[in-house]
Amino acid sequence: MAASSRSGSSQSGTGKKFWLLGGGVLLAIALYTGGWFYAASALKTTVLKAIAPRDQAGVSGECSDIEFRGYPFRIGLFCSKIDVDDNVNGVSATFGALRSAAQVYAPGNIVWELDLAGRNPHQQWPFDLGPMDEPAGKSCNRSCRASTTARPSSRT
Repeated sequence: MAASSRSGSSQSGTGKKFWLLGGGVLLAIALYTGGWFYAASALKTTVLKAIAPRDQAGVSGECSDIEFRGYPFRIGLFCSKIDVDDNVNGVSATFGALRSAAQVYAPGNIVWELDLAGRNPHQQWPFDLGPMDEPAGKSCNRSCRASTTARPSSRT
């Protein structure tokens, strides 16, 4: 009888440890999920403040269909169209879709792609778009895609 009671208490201790471990894992997942969505919300607020019209600077921007996605391992900003307007200098630009992402474990390493809007090849620009204008010898008569990786400055 003593052997059977010892066996019963051992199983209940193992079951209790199993439920504690499972509950701890679920709690960790819930905390991580809440943190990810909180960070995405804070990022959205920051981005919207940065591109909002500014009377003092005279620069405004718009990110159409703004969306943050990438859960669980990335956090990224996606827009279907980007408009930038600099009233002070009289310059405005329209771009296609923007896709960006940063790994949650390396948020300073941002990878992004920006679709350049189509243009007439005979149109004269008052400025040079540089290597993003015609990447790899490809003609940009309809649309082009530029991508790069942004990393924090290593200057001290």
